[in-house]
Amino acid sequence: MRFPTLTTAEATELIESLLPDRTSAFWLNQVERWFALISQRAIKRGSSDSVPHLVRTIKRFIDDYNETAAPFVWVATADSILQKIERLSMRISGT
Repeated sequence: MRFPTLTTAEATELIESLLPDRTSAFWLNQVERWFALISQRAIKRGSSDSVPHLVRTIKRFIDDYNETAAPFVWVATADSILQKIERLSMRISGT
């Protein structure tokens, strides 16, 4: 599969158009989750035979997703995250 080649200026313009005015870790987590979701439900490596097919697949997913979209909800508490980090740290360090 071949993707269009962008000049540095075009790539920079594209990236800047996709980023909000204030970039934060919270926003980036949501973007990462969105790409994980679309990868799980719509696109897999090698699933498209052309760029136009891939674009149609992504647009169809977005249209379908927007029909029933709900905000992403952060369900983990700070305490649960810290407990997981502590367990991981103990496992890694062997203590």
